[in-house]
Amino acid sequence: MKMRLDRTKLLNHINDSDIQSQLTKIIDKAEQCLRTHQPNATDFYEPHIIAKVSGILIQVPDLHFTIAGGYSEAERRRIVVYPDYMEYDNELEHISVLQINSLKPISHPQVLGTLTGLGIKREKIGDIITTDKYCQVIMDKTVAEFARYNIETIGRVKVTIDETGRDKISLPECQLKEITTTVASMRLDGIVAAGFNIPRQVATNLIKADKVKCNWEIAKSPAVQIEVNDLISCRKHGRIKVVEIIGTTKKDRIKIKINKLQ
Repeated sequence: MKMRLDRTKLLNHINDSDIQSQLTKIIDKAEQCLRTHQPNATDFYEPHIIAKVSGILIQVPDLHFTIAGGYSEAERRRIVVYPDYMEYDNELEHISVLQINSLKPISHPQVLGTLTGLGIKREKIGDIITTDKYCQVIMDKTVAEFARYNIETIGRVKVTIDETGRDKISLPECQLKEITTTVASMRLDGIVAAGFNIPRQVATNLIKADKVKCNWEIAKSPAVQIEVNDLISCRKHGRIKVVEIIGTTKKDRIKIKINKLQ
């Protein structure tokens, strides 16, 4: 008997066509798992996709799923779907960890550019962790060996690549700069301007150019209202997080605390 999930019912609350397309691919994986009784792993996705698909898959009977990114703090993760009677094992995740060693520091964009330059799709790559001495890349196991044997340089820096274990993943400490400032309102453009110390018009232009994300989704409007714990990223500027609304000033401006990730 063919297993066919009701996509209309599962996706009727999703309005964004691009997100619908990504979620449909994940539902296809779940459907294949139920039909063949074999586990299946999706591509790597950003947190907002993972959150949406988790709410969908939990509605599917006879199916279990696990979210995996190689380590507990991973940002880009994949979903492993498997029959509800099957015992879970990390091997089902099909994740490899490559360590790229170099004599000079290499950056996240350089590593990502080299990998995609080989024809490896972004969706097959999880987190990229850089340190002063090496870089670690979480990848789909099916493309990791290809990357390992086809990369000799990144930029102009010679590198060596080894496969390592998940227990060897080392995250650099995240340094935060705490900013206390005031804004006229909790509009996105004002928060971006205050958090990144740029003119408000520049912030507005960045948002309109789709260079700003709120909670990992491209911001649709400068007028989006920001709440405490919202994470905002801006291309080439970094990330900020609104951590507290302290109160209002005598001039009715809102006093807030922002953490900027260094």
